[in-house]
Amino acid sequence: MPSIPSCGRASSEGLPQEMVDVVIDHVASDTRALKRLSRVCRAWYPRTRRHLFQEIVFHPGRSDQYFAGLGDLIEKNALLKQCVERLGVEFQWDADPGWLDNTFIISLLPLLTSLKNVSIHGPHLLYVKWPTLQPAVQIAFHNLFAQPHVVSLTLHRVFDIDIAAFSQYHHLEELTLRNVRLTEGRPSQSGACFPLQTTFQLDHPTGSLRSLSITDSVVFLAEALFVCTASSGATFNFRNLTQLDLRLQEFDKDFPSTCASLIKACGPSLETYKTSFRRGPLNHASVSSALQLRRFPHLASFSLVVDNSSHVGLNGCEIIRSILVPELDLLPGSGSQSFINSIHLNINTLDIGKVGVTDKKDLYGFCSEEVWSRLDEILARPEFPFLRELSILFDVCMEELGRQDLVDVKELVLARMPNLQEKGIVTVSTSETTLGMY
Repeated sequence: MPSIPSCGRASSEGLPQEMVDVVIDHVASDTRALKRLSRVCRAWYPRTRRHLFQEIVFHPGRSDQYFAGLGDLIEKNALLKQCVERLGVEFQWDADPGWLDNTFIISLLPLLTSLKNVSIHGPHLLYVKWPTLQPAVQIAFHNLFAQPHVVSLTLHRVFDIDIAAFSQYHHLEELTLRNVRLTEGRPSQSGACFPLQTTFQLDHPTGSLRSLSITDSVVFLAEALFVCTASSGATFNFRNLTQLDLRLQEFDKDFPSTCASLIKACGPSLETYKTSFRRGPLNHASVSSALQLRRFPHLASFSLVVDNSSHVGLNGCEIIRSILVPELDLLPGSGSQSFINSIHLNINTLDIGKVGVTDKKDLYGFCSEEVWSRLDEILARPEFPFLRELSILFDVCMEELGRQDLVDVKELVLARMPNLQEKGIVTVSTSETTLGMY
């Protein structure tokens, strides 16, 4: 990058603001460059300040002086306060979570009045237990979550957290839960700060939640559904969802019933749906509960990822054959039209035949099946007038395959889908997975 001082002050001030913004945006990820650009002239300062302070991250490596200085800076600069839109809190496996019990942090949180996105990440491969945080810290963060300007919340590897408070966060538009665990017992029994009644009251659903992403947090989700539909004190609900990302990475006996309840709540409004099954073991009840596509009358985009690396239960081929295609055959129902415009299928073939290896014979056999002709016949119907894309991706291990095999499996599938080929809708591709990953 050319030396910043080479830009003269006079010429810099004469540049159109649009050009200044383009230059600054180009180095937005380079903190050092942004700091240097902020000193070129007054016109360069606001844009660089916005990038420098748009996201702040708390982690145990930060000193008290950092938090004190940041709080003082934000408190005295109203324009700077408007720049902070994202907050990340990152725990580390070798650091006591008590580092958050810091008066500078607690006093800083209420100053973040323009904050939109909050994410809390437990230690890598471990977790943080919410009750281990001091009460003052818990209250400070719950107060932050409850602010109407916070519209996106991510929790990752957070255990023993109470759902009761979350049932009040009706202003959230995006909620992401990755491996989140609940405290034991019903929220009404755990001394939650929001007393919830047990009478049903959701005849007129409220709430702003539009996007929900869940990974291995089935119990939390089940309890949230219970609280938010069985309590007059709950203002949070799932009934206006338009985007749902549902990922099951471990077997959970409660998944089918919880999934059915969620789909019943959000099905009428859902437009984008992605579901992933990884590791397993996968059973018919779990998978079929998540693939009730007929429950989504306004569904426009659907993605399915199957990667059963446990090699127990259903594999991707069986799911396509026995669950997905029959479900698509039932769409849209009642003589109406489906709004689906894109379908994405990602199937890991390591669970076909031999354990841990893409078996050549079995893969060729699957790609030659009539199920692809059936899928072609279904999706070519007049009931799918908006379909513009069907993409099929096979993850393969090359141990028993050659380059020509990759070409052959694509052609085998495409040969059975002449209608969608003629419309230019279908694509088949492969990606290579190394055996060492499993």
